[in-house]
Amino acid sequence: MQKYLVIGYNNDQQQWSWDCVEAETAEDAVIFTCKMRPSVLAAVATSVFQLEEIARDLKGRSFTRIVH
Repeated sequence: MQKYLVIGYNNDQQQWSWDCVEAETAEDAVIFTCKMRPSVLAAVATSVFQLEEIARDLKGRSFTRIVH
């Protein structure tokens, strides 16, 4: 089991939501979130490992590089 951050979008309310989920795969995390939040139109899951990689990359970039 891995930990995932699942970002979902509710088109009716035009709102984003996020959930922390433990699942076997990213797909399972999305399925679980969509079942728990039936109003979510679409969702994507990112593992904690991927989030750490993104944060390290972002930390090393200058503001100018981020804008581009």
